[in-house]
Order: sequence, then C-alpha cells, then structure tokens
Amino acid sequence: MTPDRKKPGVAFWATVVATMFALLLAYPLSFGPACWLCGTDDHFDDGAFCTFYRPLVVVVEHSPQSVRNAARWYFERWLPPHVEFIGDPDGAWWHEHPVLGR
Repeated sequence: MTPDRKKPGVAFWATVVATMFALLLAYPLSFGPACWLCGTDDHFDDGAFCTFYRPLVVVVEHSPQSVRNAARWYFERWLPPHVEFIGDPDGAWWHEHPVLGR
C-alpha cells in the first residue's frame, strides 16, 4: 500500500509566490549595495559584478526614461564619492572607478 499524498495546498503556493516575488525584488535592490561594495573594495571582482548584474542593466537601458532616471537615482545613493555613472548618447549608463580617489 502506498500512503496517500496530499496535493500542495494554498499555504504552499502562497509561500512559493511570496518567495519568488521577494527574489525578484531583491535582485534589483541588491544592485545598490553591490555598487557600494564594488566602489569601496579593491579586491572585489568587477567582472563578476558586471556579469551578475548585466541583465538588470540591459532591462534598465531599454526602459522608458522615467525608469532609467529612477534606477539611476537609487543606484547613485549607494556609490562612493569617487565613483560616478557615465551616460552615452543612447542613454545607456554604467559606472567607472576613476584611478584617482581609490
């Protein structure tokens, strides 16, 4: 005889949905603290940072101007004083680490 298995209930699916929502929210919100870490730690791997956050940057680059402005405002709150965002004519942005100030 096999034991009766219950199907996942509402509480299970609510937990799954809440976890997915939290993860989707945590990814873009973690970019700010990662910018701070990248700007303050000389041993931080910039390549890993760029690879991990490239999907977020691509989405923001192709978003309406209001979304780009809001994202830039949030991310700049986390940047150390010697790091700045650079824009190009197409509105794309990224950050750089000027040699002076490190």
